[in-house]
Amino acid sequence: MNTLKKQQRYGCQSYVYFRLNYGNGLDFFRSLIFDEMMGWLSRYLGHDAMTARLEVRYRQPVPLGSRLSFSAVLRRQIKGLLDIHLTAQLEDNFVVVAEASGRVMIISDQN
Repeated sequence: MNTLKKQQRYGCQSYVYFRLNYGNGLDFFRSLIFDEMMGWLSRYLGHDAMTARLEVRYRQPVPLGSRLSFSAVLRRQIKGLLDIHLTAQLEDNFVVVAEASGRVMIISDQN
């Protein structure tokens, strides 16, 4: 059975320009943006939700002054949970610098 035909893919994308010059600060901001994007995607789908889990894998360092593109895609929705896949990539050459998988818990539906 082909499961790709059953999937509905919703997503959002954001662009950010970083000018930070200290170590782990950029990692913090990437995690923060991933968390915010999960919230925005949940709201776009009509749900009030909160983060249940966020696992971030940093693939490559980000050069200072780089532009990053962030994207979030809904992978599946089961019993009040949304599983979301997120990526951050350099805008100029599309190299993935971080990936994340997250789960949000639906609190209520928007009216």
